[in-house]
Amino acid sequence: MTDTLELAGHRVVAAPDGETALSILGRETVDLVLSDVQMLGIDGYELLRRSKIVKPGIPFVLMTAYGQIERAVAAMRGGAADYLAKPFEMTCIMPRPAMARRRMAVSRSLRNSSSWRPASKG
Repeated sequence: MTDTLELAGHRVVAAPDGETALSILGRETVDLVLSDVQMLGIDGYELLRRSKIVKPGIPFVLMTAYGQIERAVAAMRGGAADYLAKPFEMTCIMPRPAMARRRMAVSRSLRNSSSWRPASKG
């Protein structure tokens, strides 16, 4: 996957595990996090949670071979920009970084807009 993304013109910084990914996020500028759910140490859900503390606005895409609707919904509510079930074709993932960045930009724009108000509860 790393090679394919690089061939498509993306700069890729790979991490062997979630702790290393957090370390990289703390010291490097990245435009997107693409993470597997199943990893040694902290899993992708925990990496998502912690990355939102380190870099709150970064788009985060989770991938898993064990697609569970409840977990996917929870990940999206927790800030994931996308959730992919394996196996998938690389042609499917190629537009995802740009889509995730656009989605996050629109979300930020709406939050910063003086006319946007969250839906009232009740």
